[in-house]
Amino acid sequence: MRLASVLTATACAAFVCCQTTQADETISPKMSCASVREIFDANTPDNQKIRSVVEIIMQELSKLDRKNASKGLPQIFARMSAEGKRSTAAAITVSCDGHPDYSLAQSAASVYEGMYAMGKDLGVNP
Repeated sequence: MRLASVLTATACAAFVCCQTTQADETISPKMSCASVREIFDANTPDNQKIRSVVEIIMQELSKLDRKNASKGLPQIFARMSAEGKRSTAAAITVSCDGHPDYSLAQSAASVYEGMYAMGKDLGVNP
């Protein structure tokens, strides 16, 4: 019985340790989607971390727009309203649910490419 208690306590401590390590990951474009979801899904979300993640997403989308413009393609993010930009940032964090191994930058690029393809299908993008 004592061994079971020790093993349970050790497993719980390891779980908490791993959770803390992921949640304390530096907020950057290279941050894992699993860590992004931990920030947003926390019992008491850290608003500063959330703002930092959203800022990184906005920077990544602007970078993707510049890349499109350099190829003579339309900028998608620049044409969005403030609400559209916030909704896109939210979609990127939700996209992380299905791709926990992606980086934040990969998730942003994936959603951006999807928006571009949809716009192309609708005749909005060349």
